[in-house]
Amino acid sequence: MGVGYLGRSKKGVEEKSDDETETETGDNAEGEKVIEVEPGAVPTSDGTSFSFNEWAVHLFFPPDAVSERTSIVVHLWNYSVRSPPLQEHEAITSNVIELSSVNGEELKFNTKVKLSLSHSATGLLGYEIVIKKLIDKETNTWEDVDGTRDIRCPQDFEDNHPPHMKIPDDFFPVAQADISECSTYAVVCRLKASSTNIITSGGGSFSHPDFPGVEVTIPENSVAPEATFPFELKVQEVPNTEFEEEDIILGPVLRIKCKEAVQFSKPVTIQLPISLQEQQDFNLNPTTCHVRVLFLKSHDKQKEWIDITDDLVEPPTLDGKFVRFHVKRFSAYAPSVMSRNKNSRFHKQRTTNRLNSSIYKQPRLAVFFAYFRPDLLRILCLKSCLAHLKVKVLKDLEKQCITPVCSNSKRDMTPGLDEASVSVSGGIYPYIRREMGEILLRILEHHPDDAELEVCFRNDKEVARVEFYSTLNARAPLLCRLHLKMPIQGTDRLNLRERTRNPSAVKEGSPTDNDLEHLSTKISNDWKTLGRRLSFNEAQLQEFDSGHKKVSEKAYALLLAWKQKGGSNATYSVLKQALCDQRVNRRDLVQQFCCY
Repeated sequence: MGVGYLGRSKKGVEEKSDDETETETGDNAEGEKVIEVEPGAVPTSDGTSFSFNEWAVHLFFPPDAVSERTSIVVHLWNYSVRSPPLQEHEAITSNVIELSSVNGEELKFNTKVKLSLSHSATGLLGYEIVIKKLIDKETNTWEDVDGTRDIRCPQDFEDNHPPHMKIPDDFFPVAQADISECSTYAVVCRLKASSTNIITSGGGSFSHPDFPGVEVTIPENSVAPEATFPFELKVQEVPNTEFEEEDIILGPVLRIKCKEAVQFSKPVTIQLPISLQEQQDFNLNPTTCHVRVLFLKSHDKQKEWIDITDDLVEPPTLDGKFVRFHVKRFSAYAPSVMSRNKNSRFHKQRTTNRLNSSIYKQPRLAVFFAYFRPDLLRILCLKSCLAHLKVKVLKDLEKQCITPVCSNSKRDMTPGLDEASVSVSGGIYPYIRREMGEILLRILEHHPDDAELEVCFRNDKEVARVEFYSTLNARAPLLCRLHLKMPIQGTDRLNLRERTRNPSAVKEGSPTDNDLEHLSTKISNDWKTLGRRLSFNEAQLQEFDSGHKKVSEKAYALLLAWKQKGGSNATYSVLKQALCDQRVNRRDLVQQFCCY
């Protein structure tokens, strides 16, 4: 929960200094997760702004937005408990946050307040983002906040943007809108629909206002004289990164949404550009290209993209920029083009598979992180998350005094479908090379993913290079490249090199509590067997067992007790012997926790 104080003094509200902070975390009965209380900002005549850094929420209050000193509370909601209901091709791309007064009373502002929420929606054409506001908790009814602005980077602000309105760079991209009251808010990304068009017997030509090259031409008398069918057009840019170097171009998807199924008596002409990007010129020669038309087929509740090129009334045409074809019913269509020297069957399979894998999923902006574990420098830690979770990851690492290297993915990634493989080079190389193929970082909807890799250090390099590659494409296109400084400098580095040359050398002294806590999560159900090798009797093991619910907590309690009981004799060497005992047989953990 974040709290900010505004306006003049209010009786009954305790005043806090600028540098005063407190923490309140947990879950309430409704499943609400509460974030940390942030220090309040001091109001000025120029206005007041708050950055609730934990969840990347920024508020700007103009002068006199509230009549008296008021505390604003920010809650974070679990998506499963409170979030906007979604239609097809919609996705929540931010945290779900609630603004309220500290006493829970309804709070409306005298003037508009600017709310900025970090989001992970990509810049693909055809989509729009909107901040939604909860207007009825009982029915979970939400409405759009008018005038949502998608601000991709700090440079998108006007030069005269007041300094006190500055949004932290790590928040971007952000969705910003003017709000008039405290409520629950979230950012939703969706396909942008055209205005409603009407099909009549008079026919006509219709286009999407944002993409005039997208046209649907209906001939006269192709429906009954009295017929009126309202319909909307939605245009969706499809990333072509998967088809790079394959001479395949997958054009935009045109979705024609009609409340009733319409069967035309005359063919309807559809025109679609090869690309929605005006600056992109493929310089195609129609005589050397295969043109295919893909169609979204619906049967029952299942939807599937199929190639209908050979079933069209006439073959599709290409003039170098636009594909035109004729159909007698509405659904969703997408053109694709490839050079004639390529396998047409392979072309059809690749493009239909690509569309079928992304019917219900939106690509998002992802972020990758890398850093060396402070307590075990040869362990390289890797993380991935959606962009709106970036600040949360950075804040969590900051609490551990860790500053990672991070960067956005160069390609859009789809939660639940995409994952990244990892490669290291430069100043480091993997201790066990086969482990490289086992490390995959997933892109998850609401949580970061992480992995660890044991590495060794080279003699002649100053920088460690970490690269992330897409696993969806056999050509493994690069997603992100990070450069890390080596963790140890000078003579200490030479000692580190010697240790990594002999990684079986046992550490000196007693294990750190961090090592023991990490080991407890790895030892799993072998903890009792390990405990017997560390000289604990059955009664003591039963005490650890009954005193803790989680297996990892039982193991951690045992290891801490061993360290406390053994004192200076509770060494890495003793722990290694216990782990190597044939009844425990966890040599994998010896290398990870007991050796350099």
